[in-house]
Amino acid sequence: MWFLNQVDPLDRSYENTTLLHLQGELDVEALRSAVDTLAARHEILSMRFGNRDGVPHQTPQPGAAVRLDVVDASHENPADAAAMKAYVRRQADGLRFDLAHGPLVVARLYRFAPTQHVLQWSSHHVVSDGWSTDVAIREITEAYLAHREGRAPRLPELPVQYGDYALWQQDQPSGADSAQAAFWRTYLDGYQGELALVTDQERTEDRSRTSGHRVKDWQPLMARRVAELARAHNVTPFMVFHAATAAVLSRFAQQSDLVIGSAVAGRDLPETADLIGYFADTVPFRYRVEPAATGAQLLDSVASSALSALEHQQMPFQEIVRQAGGTRRTPGVSPLVQVLVTVDNFPLDLDALPGITARLEQVPPATALFDLLFRFIEDSSGLHLTVQYDATLFTPVTVERLVDAVDRALEALLTQPDTELGDVLLIGAEDLAALQCAWQELSREEVDFAHQAARAVESPQWPDFLARVEAEGLLSALLLAL
Repeated sequence: MWFLNQVDPLDRSYENTTLLHLQGELDVEALRSAVDTLAARHEILSMRFGNRDGVPHQTPQPGAAVRLDVVDASHENPADAAAMKAYVRRQADGLRFDLAHGPLVVARLYRFAPTQHVLQWSSHHVVSDGWSTDVAIREITEAYLAHREGRAPRLPELPVQYGDYALWQQDQPSGADSAQAAFWRTYLDGYQGELALVTDQERTEDRSRTSGHRVKDWQPLMARRVAELARAHNVTPFMVFHAATAAVLSRFAQQSDLVIGSAVAGRDLPETADLIGYFADTVPFRYRVEPAATGAQLLDSVASSALSALEHQQMPFQEIVRQAGGTRRTPGVSPLVQVLVTVDNFPLDLDALPGITARLEQVPPATALFDLLFRFIEDSSGLHLTVQYDATLFTPVTVERLVDAVDRALEALLTQPDTELGDVLLIGAEDLAALQCAWQELSREEVDFAHQAARAVESPQWPDFLARVEAEGLLSALLLAL
């Protein structure tokens, strides 16, 4: 993480910001005390990362530990909670982390009215990951309650600090000749190295990778339906979401053999469960999506492949990439994994604060780390999908089509698990009509693009049709129809 920051200090893909909207009578001094308690427990929150002769080193600076910063924003007079959070997001966008001098963690409370606050918790991945944010909010909540009730907070013992874990990790063998390495060489053998994603803009090595975002919210019952499907097929919701997304990416890339990544917590050691620090890593999952396979068969194959990969997740991603040395490397393309599919749930008890209604929101980073990141989130309000994409590669229209296609693929798994994947329609009626209209005007022939789109490929009119489709911004729709 330090090395990546040295290479590109302006890269913001390793930043994490969470907003907590707090409605009700908030005890600001209790919150301040709670943040102090958290900082005193976790040494990593006072660390700075310097450079000695090109070698990174970390130094604790207790005086630089995170403290609650309170900002009076009452002059903003926002109309509602959405306007409050939009204001805080704009302020957070100007935040820059400095690994050597700080800050690396920011706790900032915006006071819009006596009963309206937004807590911003921002951190750099060099000291924190998504799991750590949950730890921080959980411990701040308990310490806040303890301060209000005049008692000591009931928090778990921390037998080690993150620095102890980092030293232990450095002492671990690289594993180049281990069973882990042998597994990954076999698992990735023959893979071409990347997804053949068709982009709307030219991919350049020096592009800014500015991120765009799209959010989809399902009806509250959707999470239960997915859980029931998972139980019926003896898989997990993680595997259901991976299967649906793999089906879409296979169609979009016109590729049956694909690798997608997912973030894993990396906290196999029980001593790390309650620590703040960066433990997360990326694991590649290789799936084969055949059009003649049914949804149920895809679920089975995804489950088998995912379980194998998860059983060997201890090897760092950089080492996995090295083990897969035969895969293709293209400038401007991240190695091995270009698309990430993560599944998160938030078991935090946000109703624990008396007299306070709390709502949590994750703010996506300003820089896209991957071409596409599909983040399935299950919380108390239901199931959601957040897609972060490289806006220098894809247009919002293309991403909207991909989100709609994931929705359709997921629905097909839920309602038609015995249908062949090639027969699942992944585009909407408007795109379908536009494709059929363009084809008829060129060829004077009718092709059912819902079920027989591949017939058009064999026609002599195909090159002209392809050029027209691309000119009209329908290429992503065509790929999803084939």
